Amino acid sequence: MTGTRARLRPRPPRLALVLLLVALLAAPLGLAGDAPPWSDEQGGGEPTIVLLHGLGADRHVWDLVAPRLAKAHRVVRVELPGHGASPALRTVSVKEAARAVDRALSGRRVEKAVIVGHSYGAWIALEGAVAKPKRTAAVVVLDMGSYTPADSTRIASLETYLKERYPSLIRVIFETMSEDRTEADSAVALALRVPADVLSAYFRDSWRTDLRPRIRDLTVPVHVIAASGTWPASQPWEVARRHFGYETKGPVHGYRVENSGHLIMRDQPDTLVALIERIAAGVGAGAGAGSSGAGSAGPPR
Repeated sequence: MTGTRARLRPRPPRLALVLLLVALLAAPLGLAGDAPPWSDEQGGGEPTIVLLHGLGADRHVWDLVAPRLAKAHRVVRVELPGHGASPALRTVSVKEAARAVDRALSGRRVEKAVIVGHSYGAWIALEGAVAKPKRTAAVVVLDMGSYTPADSTRIASLETYLKERYPSLIRVIFETMSEDRTEADSAVALALRVPADVLSAYFRDSWRTDLRPRIRDLTVPVHVIAASGTWPASQPWEVARRHFGYETKGPVHGYRVENSGHLIMRDQPDTLVALIERIAAGVGAGAGAGSSGAGSAGPPR
């Protein structure tokens, strides 16, 4: 990241904020639309790298990452249904979102790709790997567990607050996602561009989603890249892996990124590019088998 950093005011642990985000509820479901989501591609080279953003974002969240990955790889960006230029779903769910993304990837003939998903986009990547394992060479999860612990009391309170002061609630949630004030303000602005009923439908689906049973038999390698606020340095990877719900038949690797908020691609793009390139190189070399492992990554020196 370039420019002067400005620390935001003190805030709760990152994982709590992510869970807060995905715990929100609202009544309306998604708008009609079954066309493939918006997508584009750049660069060339195998394996293909697919980039899926999280809730409240769009294609531009990858602007510091995609061009650099495209120097050696074909990079495909897909906007989630109801976000950016993508039509919304009739019914919002991880499965339906994954099917929509699959239509975009099928149209671009994507096979054996490294699917990178941030936050809710990680759930779509995991669901896609379960449904179409031949399309996925590896899943890269950015700062997300595989389920949301239910808290009915908190959710009921948030639903009331959401209906009465939606813009304020969105600001409280999204302004904590970056270590940089400018990036945090941008995250808030992007989230407010998503229709409130669409974003609320995703929140409701997130509240009831638990991918642990779905991914239990997954053999595709999973690489979890988490900010240090989500995965504390004091927590061993095996403990964190169980806490995040990544118990699969295949290998699951963990990487901790220091000095980053939830938006790792904005706070530490150099580190993220290096990690994705390392993972892609492993796929090309036939790596990925064996036991799970962990590592820590900071800004390149």
